[in-house]
Amino acid sequence: MNGGTFHHRNIIEIFADGFYYYGYNEQKCYINFRECRSNWVRYVNESPDFPETDLEDTATKIVGWRAPSELYVEFFSEPRTRFVFTYKRNFWEWLLGKPSAKAIRAYIELTEELIKLGWRMHDRESEKKEFSFKLL
Repeated sequence: MNGGTFHHRNIIEIFADGFYYYGYNEQKCYINFRECRSNWVRYVNESPDFPETDLEDTATKIVGWRAPSELYVEFFSEPRTRFVFTYKRNFWEWLLGKPSAKAIRAYIELTEELIKLGWRMHDRESEKKEFSFKLL
């Protein structure tokens, strides 16, 4: 069963149509990108937060959302599944209030891998500025 919040290291292997990860109790789970896209489209069409109300699956490649300042990606599996990028910060990172460089690298690597496979994440932080379907 999908759903929950996990460290990104739980992701085992990514394919063109989805990926495997270790869920609760080390259970191997699979997230299908096409299902996530359908769930995203349904969310957008039903949500009052988006001006778009007739989005179709073929019109987007978005499979979830991301928050760069919080370093997480959340896939629209059923239920939703979030992966966080947390590592211990060094003294300077802590002092400056920045996330660890290792966490940032891992976050960028995962989002770039999704792009290479043809999928996108909606940027949650763009919602604060304006409504848009900003693609990474």
